[in-house]
Amino acid sequence: MKKNMISEAIGNIDPKFVNEATSYTGKSRVVRRNVWAKVCAAAACIALVAAVGLGILGNIDHTVTLDNGETLKFRKSNTEMMGGQDMDVFTRELTAEEIHMLFKDLSVDGCVIYDGETYNAIGAENKILGIEGYIDDVTLLVSVTGVNIDDTPITGGIETISKVEGVPVTAGYSIFNGYICYYASFEMGGNTVYVEKGAKINDSKAVKAARNELASAIQNLIDNGEIDLSQLAE
Repeated sequence: MKKNMISEAIGNIDPKFVNEATSYTGKSRVVRRNVWAKVCAAAACIALVAAVGLGILGNIDHTVTLDNGETLKFRKSNTEMMGGQDMDVFTRELTAEEIHMLFKDLSVDGCVIYDGETYNAIGAENKILGIEGYIDDVTLLVSVTGVNIDDTPITGGIETISKVEGVPVTAGYSIFNGYICYYASFEMGGNTVYVEKGAKINDSKAVKAARNELASAIQNLIDNGEIDLSQLAE
């Protein structure tokens, strides 16, 4: 896993991912996760002008038709970025064998995230919090349900729920800092899966591609089935 993998996966749309990526060396160690901040008013105004120019704000819902004929709907969210708590975690890269075991033939790369406070502590079991990485060029976070390994950068919105292969998927998009960010989350077994993909708002082809790539990743992950984190070695 490269130092700049996370920020590249979302097209550098969120400064918090840049901070996280530069603190990650690809080696197992305890790191401090600093989940960050908000969209400034000036940047929001610039994004608003660009969005109006492209006609994006005129259409509240962006829709993608999946390969199986089902429809995935992203609803515009009128939210701002939020901060979060620091947390100590211990990370290590997923092995090729683990990736195949969890994701079969999907193109996934990333790292396992452990609770840094208990990792290798005397008398304590290593607690797996989840996985952070990407599927193709889409940001991927898999966390044990009820455990927040990373604040979702878009919160408090009016996302909409679609069903993909019978699985409810909450999806939306937000516009900020000159970018549009598509995001979605869903439950698979005992885990919460979050995916995100962004593009520059003034590039209509890139915006459409980001939306389609995210939708494809969602369908592929759901078709892949449950992700059993208990199979990972400690």
